[in-house]
Amino acid sequence: MIINFPSSSVSATLKPAGLDKAVGVIVGTFNKDPTDTRWDNDEGMKVYRAFFAKYLAGSDIGENNYLTGFSQGVVLEQLLRQCGDDLSRENIIRQAKNLKNVEVPVALPGIRINTSLAVNQLWTQMQLQRWDGTNWQQFGEVLDANSE
Repeated sequence: MIINFPSSSVSATLKPAGLDKAVGVIVGTFNKDPTDTRWDNDEGMKVYRAFFAKYLAGSDIGENNYLTGFSQGVVLEQLLRQCGDDLSRENIIRQAKNLKNVEVPVALPGIRINTSLAVNQLWTQMQLQRWDGTNWQQFGEVLDANSE
């Protein structure tokens, strides 16, 4: 069974359905799972967990919507840096179409954001993962919609 990215939340989808019932489910994603201990020493996840503890204390860190919001904030920060002092509509659009190898701390290894005049979508790369009953296990190469 293949599920879409929003449904890959351990807290919001897999636990309510039953972790054991989801064994073998496959999803394509670009984010690390914040509940997975494999990322405990990962610098990007440490940044996210510190942010979460400060601003979302008491919330469920396994809820992917928080992770998505954090990621979007990181991208917005990069975009504003690139804009410098010129926050005109034209420059914001120009910079939004000129994001190059942006690394989001909670993205899986090897996944970067690249935009251009022809590619407006932030996430064009993903990694396939399979649920083993406890954690997501990545398999295969990073897939890129912009590869030839």
